[in-house]
Amino acid sequence: MLGLGLVSFAVFLCELSLMRAVAQVTWPPFAFVALSSAMLGGGVAGTVFALRPSWAQTTRATFAGGVLVTVGAPLSLVVALRIGLEPLLVGQSLSATLTFVLALVAFAVPFAGLGAALSAMLERAQDSVQRIYGADLLGGAAGAFLAVFVLDWFGPVGAGLLAGLCGALGTMLFTARRRWRVALLVVATSYLALCVAGATLMPQATQEKRIGREHATDVLDKLEAQGALTTEDRADGRVDVIPARPAPRVMIDLGAAMTRAPVFPVSGPPPRDQASAAFLVKAPQGPVLIVGSGAGYEVARALSHGAPSVDAVEILSGIAAIVPHPALMGGKRVYEDKRVAFHHMEARAFLERTEKKYSHIVAVHTITNAALASGALRLSEDFLLTAEAMDTFLSHLDDGGVLYFTRPKGQLSLLTALSRDALLRKGVPADEVDRHLVAVLAEPDDAFFSGLLVFARPVDAQALPLPDHTRVIPLPTDYDGPMPTDDRPFFHRFAEDYTQNASTRLRIEGPALVERAVLTVGIIASLAALLVLVLPLFFRRQSRRPGLQPLLAAALLGLGFMFAELSLAQRFSLICARPLLAFGAVVGGMLLGAGGLAVWFSDHRLSARRVLAISAIALSAGTFLPPALTALGALTWGLPARLLLTGATAALVALPLGLPFPALVAQVQRHFGPGSSAWLYAVNAVLAVFASALFAALSPWLGLAGMGVLAAGVYAVAALVAPAD
Repeated sequence: MLGLGLVSFAVFLCELSLMRAVAQVTWPPFAFVALSSAMLGGGVAGTVFALRPSWAQTTRATFAGGVLVTVGAPLSLVVALRIGLEPLLVGQSLSATLTFVLALVAFAVPFAGLGAALSAMLERAQDSVQRIYGADLLGGAAGAFLAVFVLDWFGPVGAGLLAGLCGALGTMLFTARRRWRVALLVVATSYLALCVAGATLMPQATQEKRIGREHATDVLDKLEAQGALTTEDRADGRVDVIPARPAPRVMIDLGAAMTRAPVFPVSGPPPRDQASAAFLVKAPQGPVLIVGSGAGYEVARALSHGAPSVDAVEILSGIAAIVPHPALMGGKRVYEDKRVAFHHMEARAFLERTEKKYSHIVAVHTITNAALASGALRLSEDFLLTAEAMDTFLSHLDDGGVLYFTRPKGQLSLLTALSRDALLRKGVPADEVDRHLVAVLAEPDDAFFSGLLVFARPVDAQALPLPDHTRVIPLPTDYDGPMPTDDRPFFHRFAEDYTQNASTRLRIEGPALVERAVLTVGIIASLAALLVLVLPLFFRRQSRRPGLQPLLAAALLGLGFMFAELSLAQRFSLICARPLLAFGAVVGGMLLGAGGLAVWFSDHRLSARRVLAISAIALSAGTFLPPALTALGALTWGLPARLLLTGATAALVALPLGLPFPALVAQVQRHFGPGSSAWLYAVNAVLAVFASALFAALSPWLGLAGMGVLAAGVYAVAALVAPAD
């Protein structure tokens, strides 16, 4: 059992590391590919053992599975960072599509290894199904919980190497043969050394990630060759300092976002650029809050315009670590200023913990899809542009305060509508609302930069002093769609789309480009799963195929579990602040709860129908917990306490979720004999592969709570269709 736990630990550590690596070299929404590959790989063993049932009856199958984990974990991370993924071209370019399929296969290897080890152990020990299943889930829970910290310490490839090492240790426990153990140790040591050499290569970013006209990877290679590269690679983003004049720039995740460093102290009159708009229309007389302070550019603007004190809030730990570096001397001087207090946390959590009123709250292009490169956006949405967030911002303005957001022009209409609603809720008369709002646009017309000033008091827009090359534009009134809320935080999905001639960094902000690409990638992954996992079983005459009822129940379990997992992960992103932290805590908690109860009931014969019904009830109740915890003040707690709360809540909701599948497996094995359970793994995996992409398509319309209810409904339907024992 310890060997299986170690192997499972390695695989789930690899899974979260893959999510980070794919988000780093491509765009955050595509990190779900790691989830799809996990489900694909996990089902391969079931299909293989269905075609060759005798293979599962030997310890060699378990040992071979462990070897695949040992080899596949570091390999998958190296492939993710070096193969050159182009997800936006999948389905349009043959080479990009083939590269994606090849990467999907490489990503699936460690998960196929875990599936082989687990399936073989289940086939050989049918009386210990719950205990084996529980050991697998508990090991996975530990891997998910610790993944973020391992990524912070070692980076994605280092995490992959650690996963390979843990896989090797677990595999050695699968066999009592000393020769096999020695051989594995020698091979694993040599292989991991090769992977260390591969890890020194620069990650290969997608071609759309550019610095000026040059590919981001080429620029970093040149800087590294010159010894001028300063990098921090953390769990929530890779940060590189790019030398430039008059001050360096900070690049996030190989070009997903850029932030400027200041020249400080500023000589001459205060700057009159777009970042200073809020300070030009009203000089800061009280404390200033900078949301997404980055390398300190906007903080320097606030100080130059006379701010008596500045709270600088930044979510990315890589930026927090790199700012004191001499390569960012201007930023270093800004944050050393006695008037500045730096806070490494999410802005909503910071504001919930303070009663302070601000004369200015400024967020200059900090809430972009790219800037939140700390996880897959479709798996962890941004909660800074929701109705609840806007209420929080306005409540922290003083009587004459100014709130300043900048967004791409295509999102200005939605941002204005969101601000109007918030002012109405605050008690501003309907006929006065527009006098509290001023929309500005950079000249010449810049699709990437527009701004909205929200005033606590009515103002005359035409009389305001504005930045250079900036003009007031009429307030847009054409938005009539849904307002983003904490339950439906998909701000970017409801914004105006962008034309094909817009830059990729701009079009990634719109709904159509990424949505189409995510669904295309999801469909291709699902077709691959169908061809690899299910189709071969139909051509095996002697395969013991269960009836339609257990197959349908297994398929619904794959769909329902992924919906439940992703819904909870997104909803707890608000509480955990860092999306990958939320995902790790939720997955770890769910595996811990499900695995713990599976071990507890390991000696009981359970009815699949009954435990499916109980699971549906638990998921229904779980939909009310995240907003209840937020209302009770969870955002005011320290981060360790919030992580523990998230893990404990996920574990509570998932307690019964570890029982249905092993109960179904045991039931099918009793009725159809050894090898029959492979069909359940195959169809379960196919639906799980597609579930993450389907979640991305459905969640903006159903909401996160709605997806949780849908997950409960899927379990309820599974309970109805599952065969009676």
